[in-house]
This record gives sequence, C-alpha cells and structure tokens, in this order.
Amino acid sequence: MNYPPGESPREIYIRRHEACLAANPNDLDALKRLGLVYHHQAVLRIDGMLNEAIITLEKVMELDPADLEAYAFLGSCYTMVARDSKNPFTKMKMVRKGTKIIDGCVTKAPKNILIRILRANNSLNLPGFLGRRHYALEDYLYIESIAADPEADYGIPSHLGENDSKDVLAQVYYKIGRLYLEKEALEKAQAYFEKSVQAWADSRWAEGSRQALQPLSS
Repeated sequence: MNYPPGESPREIYIRRHEACLAANPNDLDALKRLGLVYHHQAVLRIDGMLNEAIITLEKVMELDPADLEAYAFLGSCYTMVARDSKNPFTKMKMVRKGTKIIDGCVTKAPKNILIRILRANNSLNLPGFLGRRHYALEDYLYIESIAADPEADYGIPSHLGENDSKDVLAQVYYKIGRLYLEKEALEKAQAYFEKSVQAWADSRWAEGSRQALQPLSS
C-alpha cells in the first residue's frame, strides 16, 4: 500500500478515527481505538498524548463500564502519570492505583492476550523495586501457551489488519528472548528469537530478533 508522503499507517489510522469522532463524539469503537493509540504514543513520551489517552479512555468507561481492555489501558495510563510526576506521594499513589486496575482486569479476563501483553509491558517499564518484573515473563509465557486456544482473545484489532496476530506473537517471542538473554539463558533466548522471526519475518520484532541472534549464532 502506498501512503501519503510523511504519513505512517498509524497516523492515517489516528486521523481516520478522529474524523469518526468529529461526526459522532460518542462513537465507542473510535474512542477505544484512539485511546489505545494515544496510550502507545504516551509510552513514547510524545507531548500531550498521556492526557489525551486518559480523557479518551475515561470517556470509554463512562459509555461502557464493562470494557476491561479500555480499563486496563486506563490503569496503565495512571502508572505513566506516576512516571512523569516529581512528587513521590503521587508516584506511589498512581502506581498502586494503575497496577491494581491492570491486575484486576487480568483476573477477570485471563485469556485476553491484549490485556496480558499490556501488563507484561507495563511491568517491564516500572522500576524494579516495585517487584512487578516477574509478571512480564509469566504473562508472555502464558500468552505462548494459549496462542492457539480457541478461547484466546486477541482483543481489538490494531492498524496492522490481518498481520495483527502475527505481530503479537513476534513481539511476545522477541520479549521472551530478551528476558532469557538477561538471565544468560542463551539457548532459550536464541530459540525464542528464532520463533519471533518465524512468526512474522517482516515485523520490527523479527528485525530486533535477527540483530540479537547475530552474536548468539557466531
């Protein structure tokens, strides 16, 4: 597919759903999709995106209080408020608030892969002294174990379309590989990097895996 100069698929995706909201401010699907994308932009510390994500996801929760995916991402946003705050009290309060929400969503929807990945990624990004890093490997391995389960829920599709599930698995295998590399379990790390490439060779996760494999294969 050819994209307009200077525009990425994600930018087009955002623009399309913002247009949907301009026509209907209560379009639940557009609100949720934008909330998740704004969240991803906030992870990258893009100015203004964290506030946009919180506003958007809180509106989703007003319209649909039972949406666990939106609620989990809102919880992750609260932990990013802690990340950006200089007040120690605010940091601890918002981390506890956010992680409690995420853990509750995992408990209620254990086979929701999107929520599991969110908790794993969130746990990796939090400071080690909070004692949440163990969730990362546990959740990634759990996702691997249910990937082919008919009851596994890959959640709301992303802008990747038909490549969405392949990208999910490529990401999971890559991150398991990185965690085993940290543990110096080199054979396991190599095996998972190879799985990442096999899952979707054209993904950015596969590219990272190929780079990680170079010193392991020499």
